[in-house]
Amino acid sequence: MNTYDVKQPTVEVSSSTKVMLGCFGIVLELNDEGGGTISSDLKESCPYCDCIECNADCDGSAGDIDGLEDQDDLDSRNRYNAAIDGLESLILAHAFAGIDITTPAYLEGIETAESAIGNNS
Repeated sequence: MNTYDVKQPTVEVSSSTKVMLGCFGIVLELNDEGGGTISSDLKESCPYCDCIECNADCDGSAGDIDGLEDQDDLDSRNRYNAAIDGLESLILAHAFAGIDITTPAYLEGIETAESAIGNNS
């Protein structure tokens, strides 16, 4: 099992609820109307411009003198980030459904899922 710097999850309640899971920088913001957002440090960014959404079409990649990312690397990064989108969506859906996403078992499940995504993308 991989060991990550997992901090104690925290929950802040106001007109919206902010949940900081303490692993992978995952933060959920749930509002009273049933909407919300999730952010994390999970996605891989472009090695040239450090932007997550970049598909190696930035100014930095145009000169690619260092060979930081070839087409296979780009495809792998895009597959990984797409799978992470799915994982983040599932975490957000579980929070809305009332599942306690702050338990150690749930956090371990996130770590296991991230590892599997990394090994298969």
